[in-house]
Amino acid sequence: SLRPVVDLEYIDSEAVVDENQWQLFPNPSSGLLQLRGVVPENNLRVAWSVLDINQRELESGVWDVELNTQVLSRNLDLEFLPKGAYFLKISSEDIDQTLRFTMQ
Repeated sequence: SLRPVVDLEYIDSEAVVDENQWQLFPNPSSGLLQLRGVVPENNLRVAWSVLDINQRELESGVWDVELNTQVLSRNLDLEFLPKGAYFLKISSEDIDQTLRFTMQ
C-alpha cells in the first residue's frame, strides 16, 4: 500500500496562519500537496484521512506532533489518486476540519 506521507517539517511559529483554517495547496494538484495549520496546545496527535466524493476512506494515518509545535506542515503524496474531487479530513483533540481538493 502506498503511504502518502513524504516528509515532516516543522514551521516556525512566526508563520501567519489563521487559527481556524487549515490550508491545502496547490489545489487543484497533480499529486504532491502541502497541508498547513495551527495545532492547539497539547494536541500531540493529528489524525488524517482522504475520502472520496462518497465519503469512502481511501487512505489514513496519524501524525505525532512535537510538544510546543504551533504551526504544523506536512507534505502528502497523493499521486496514486485518479483525477477527481476528494476530501482531506483532519482531526485531533481540538481540531475538526475537512478540506476539499481536486486531483488533475
